[in-house]
Amino acid sequence: MQVVARTLNILYPPRCGLCLARVDRHGQLCGPCWTGMHFLSPPCCTRCGYPFEVAMEGECGACMAHSPAYDRHRAVFRYDDASKKLILDLKYYDQPQLLPLFAEWLERQMKAHDIQADILVPVPLHPLRLLRRRYNQSVLLAQALSKRTEIPVAINAL
Repeated sequence: MQVVARTLNILYPPRCGLCLARVDRHGQLCGPCWTGMHFLSPPCCTRCGYPFEVAMEGECGACMAHSPAYDRHRAVFRYDDASKKLILDLKYYDQPQLLPLFAEWLERQMKAHDIQADILVPVPLHPLRLLRRRYNQSVLLAQALSKRTEIPVAINAL
């Protein structure tokens, strides 16, 4: 199996998910692109996950003023130019080599916020969108996260 992996790495060398610079392994970002990512971590709003500048507990002003319909939400990183390209590449441009990277980041967020789950439920795509894209990125992402966490995936739960 290692011979096959080495051969594939020669034919298709690992590239940064953002700028396509050479990297050590598939599913990585190069150093400059990594430092350009804005990862979110505690402290943050206990409801929506909005980052706080200082260490504190509780909800942000927006959640206190208008309580969202959900109990808790977390994001891995800020949605900006760098993260937007990664997300769109995975979602629309057939870049499955990004799945291990996203799954690793999601697992880290789960651990950082002590998020427990019994099951992973990916959001279904409309049949026409599925036909156009040829795959459901949320199913693939749930499966990649499941490999890391051993949490089962219920593909047809919704």
